[in-house]
Amino acid sequence: MGASEYQPRDPTAGPLHQLLHQSLDAYLAARHARPPPPFVAKALRSHLSCGVLWHGFARFRCGPLASHPSARPPQTAPPPPPKPPPVGPSRPPD
Repeated sequence: MGASEYQPRDPTAGPLHQLLHQSLDAYLAARHARPPPPFVAKALRSHLSCGVLWHGFARFRCGPLASHPSARPPQTAPPPPPKPPPVGPSRPPD
């Protein structure tokens, strides 16, 4: 295999994916009296489709300008939040 050959990984071959695929529904059903928060179940279920191309993927390019620096959004930090008003009695200017 040469250095330029792409070898896609199989996300379904990992132990965590296999464990979730086999046991997630049974685990969540067993916890019916005290279920985990909804975001936990959602995160575990979303792990099962992460990286699996069968679930879809997207790649966007805009022709020859896709790699031009001006075609990418600027990498700038957001402006700092405004300073809060002073607290306490105000002093007259000197």
